[in-house]
Amino acid sequence: MSVYGDFTGKMEVMGTHLAFNIHILPNGEMQLDVPIQGATGIPLQGASLDGNTVKFIMPGSVSSDCEGIYNPDDDSIEGSFVSGLSGSFSLQRYEPELPKERVDKYYTEEDVTVSIAGDATLSGTLTIPNVPQIGCIVLIPGSGQHTRDEEVFGMKTFEIIAHSLSNEGICVLRCDERGVGKSTGVKGENTTYTAAQDWFACVNYLHSREDLHNDVGLLGHSEGSMIACYLAVENPEHVKYVISMGGPSVPMDQIMLKQKEHIIRSLTNDEESVKKGIEENQMIFSAIRTGDPSWDTVRSTLRESIAKSLEDQEGISDEAIDITVDGHMTSITSNWMKTVIDFNPRPLIKAMKCPSLCLLAAKDSQVLLEQNLPSWEESNSEVMVYENANHLFREAKTGLPDEYQSCPKEFVDGFLEKLIGWIKALQ
Repeated sequence: MSVYGDFTGKMEVMGTHLAFNIHILPNGEMQLDVPIQGATGIPLQGASLDGNTVKFIMPGSVSSDCEGIYNPDDDSIEGSFVSGLSGSFSLQRYEPELPKERVDKYYTEEDVTVSIAGDATLSGTLTIPNVPQIGCIVLIPGSGQHTRDEEVFGMKTFEIIAHSLSNEGICVLRCDERGVGKSTGVKGENTTYTAAQDWFACVNYLHSREDLHNDVGLLGHSEGSMIACYLAVENPEHVKYVISMGGPSVPMDQIMLKQKEHIIRSLTNDEESVKKGIEENQMIFSAIRTGDPSWDTVRSTLRESIAKSLEDQEGISDEAIDITVDGHMTSITSNWMKTVIDFNPRPLIKAMKCPSLCLLAAKDSQVLLEQNLPSWEESNSEVMVYENANHLFREAKTGLPDEYQSCPKEFVDGFLEKLIGWIKALQ
């Protein structure tokens, strides 16, 4: 059996486990997905195959050379970090599970290129129905660095949506984000606002195609929902409708604080830990907005907190702790973080004039139902809640991110049918 293909598993670094996927392409190149970070299709440097030996460099604050051995008997790869961080990894081949609807295909796929600011381009897939067209839609992913399929733990979220909609007459455009996959531009420099301009370029592209239906809607997942609402308010003549999939309805700093509280409470009943976690986030927000406290103070506080959380782990060096802190600092000082914490989708939701559908999940641990449902219900949007779904709209027990790997790789019952039926009802 060949080593080429898709593998999923976990790495263990500094006493913690992180799920990831590796895609080994026929040309020997390799790509990395870290779903919990929203990162997909990241090219791996130093990729090489020598017999059954697989080598690549794991990116991060400190790059690490990784080496694994492919076992054809059980179709797995076991390996370790041979430089940089100390760790190991275990991977098993997987085939992305797609629902039965994926079998029949009544559309054609076209590779497209959309010009965006900075002399860059988005590379995408346009699915054009072979049945009569009833409109077009652009799919906008959430935060992180996504390829066009928004694949998370083996499920190609946007490919499945595109397939289902195009089989019913809806033309769908999905693209790799700026600097990701086959798209050009600088990866990781986008803010919510600059990303919005990229996706608006996709709307204009569809309007420029004389062979396509002129009505263009938007479907946004998570942060993508905020972008969709923003574009609908700023460009009402270009956006026919909006579908929000797990979209926030309150200011993003409130979303992040509630996320932090929810996850800490899932791990401990210690109110002091909850309080401290919230205060750390508030400290970060203050440093971004006012410069007080200083970033040196933020770093010192985070280091103390991270060191305490790892004190029960054997063999954790000061260097390893510093590497973890570096990763946090890179994230919280990014241009995206500096702008997103003050993004408030509530006025946009109320200001939208076009038809809109809000889909929420009762077990969402990232955009919590009790925090976000009220503002959506006060808007003109139609609202539907899926009781046993997580942020990915997959069936869940707890809804926490550490469950994403094991939850079914298909949408909850009725999800796709609702999308199709609602869009058709607009015609």
